[in-house]
Amino acid sequence: VGCDVGAPACDLCLSFQRSKEEGEQKVLVLEEARAMAQKEACELRASLREVEQAQADARRELQELGRQVSMLEAENRRKSQEVIQLQVRGAQGAQHQQQQQQQSQQEVLQMQRLA
Repeated sequence: VGCDVGAPACDLCLSFQRSKEEGEQKVLVLEEARAMAQKEACELRASLREVEQAQADARRELQELGRQVSMLEAENRRKSQEVIQLQVRGAQGAQHQQQQQQQSQQEVLQMQRLA
């Protein structure tokens, strides 16, 4: 049911026009909200990629630090073994020196007895 050309606008036509304008306004608002949501989603994805990259970097650094700790522990064990070996040699050297000293004293005593 339309209005006659040139006739004053009928209530139905005005109501339809208003509904149409309100619908168009709602579409604009929804499109704007959609654009904002897409922008926010894009920013969130970028932030997530940054966090994932930082996490991967931290994981690699942690693995490297773990390797370094293992190497340092192995070196520490090796050095500890060297220290123990040196202590044993030192003790053996001291014992050998003490034995030589005792032997020298015995030789001196024997020479004194013979003299």
